[in-house]
Amino acid sequence: FDRLQRGEIDFGITGKDLNPKDAMLTLMPPKGIIFQELCRDTQRCIVRKDHPILCQADRAWDEEYYLEQRHIQVRCGQDDRWLLDYKLAEKGLHRDIAMYVPDFNSAASLCTHTDLVFTAPSHFAHYITAQLDLVVLPLPPELPAMAYNLFWHQHQEKDLGHSWLRELIISRCRDLSAS
Repeated sequence: FDRLQRGEIDFGITGKDLNPKDAMLTLMPPKGIIFQELCRDTQRCIVRKDHPILCQADRAWDEEYYLEQRHIQVRCGQDDRWLLDYKLAEKGLHRDIAMYVPDFNSAASLCTHTDLVFTAPSHFAHYITAQLDLVVLPLPPELPAMAYNLFWHQHQEKDLGHSWLRELIISRCRDLSAS
């Protein structure tokens, strides 16, 4: 948001929680930043194809089992916590975060060689598991959907070139919402 306000970048795209109370915990744009929802998504878990949890036929993949695992987390800016962590904390629960990484691709790559569980948006989960030898699992503590939003500064609102590109991005994303 700082870079948008300083005019260093024209757009930002990031996930935002739909529930206003949840959004207050994770991401609220500052004054002067405008946003438009692009699509909605849900969270999934990513593990390697021979992860021990996949071999436990006698054990249900539920919240308790999920929380027994060690996790990898993407650090977004200064915040280590995601909505999932806030929702778990409301119930007095927490994940065992074994490692923080700067991006989703690094997290997925580490999952191919470890027993870490990576919780990620389903669009990314399905994309990366087609590229790497990984498996997608549901997220046992059910979370509400989140939205990907396009952000820009209000000073760009009437710029014709900016408006054209903004509308192009919005139109290309209309059919991406996870089912």
